[in-house]
Amino acid sequence: MKPMKVTRNLEISSREFFETVFLNLAQEIRTTDKTEVNIGDFRTGYRYVHNPENPALRVSFEIVEYREEKLYKAVRISANATTTVCYQVTPMDTGITVDFIYENSADAGKKKGLFSAFGEIYMLGRLTDQLYGIQKDAITRRDGYVERRTSNPLRPVTRKKTEE
Repeated sequence: MKPMKVTRNLEISSREFFETVFLNLAQEIRTTDKTEVNIGDFRTGYRYVHNPENPALRVSFEIVEYREEKLYKAVRISANATTTVCYQVTPMDTGITVDFIYENSADAGKKKGLFSAFGEIYMLGRLTDQLYGIQKDAITRRDGYVERRTSNPLRPVTRKKTEE
C-alpha cells in the first residue's frame, strides 16, 4: 500500500503539537493497560507491548524516530497489520504546517477500484480530523480548559475552566 499523506496548517506551536500527541499516547497506554507512563520517555527507541503473553492479541509499538518539535515516526505491529504514523512539522509565522503520513499494511491486499477510492477519501478525511483534533486539544489546554468526554452520544463534551 502506498502511504497516505495530508498536509494541514495548524494555529499552534510545534511544542504544543507534540505535547498533545504525547499526552494522548500516554492516556491511551494508561487506559489500555492501567500503566503509568511519563511523556518525557517518548523518544526514539521507546517501546511498549500490549498483551505480551498472547501472540494473537499482542500489539507492539515503537517510536522509530523522533526529532524534537520536528519529526515523529512510530510503528505499531499486531497480528493483523503494521501501521506507520509520521508527523513532519514545519514552523510558520502563524503556527505550523504538519505533514501527516499514514501507512497500513492491512490495506495492501485490497482490490483497487471505485470503493477503494471512496475508502481512501474517507481515510484522508479521518487523518485531517485527527490533526484538527490535536489542534483543538492543544488550544483547549493552552486556554486553561479541561474537556470531559463521555461514550454516551446523548451527553455532550463538556469544557470547564481549570482553577489556577
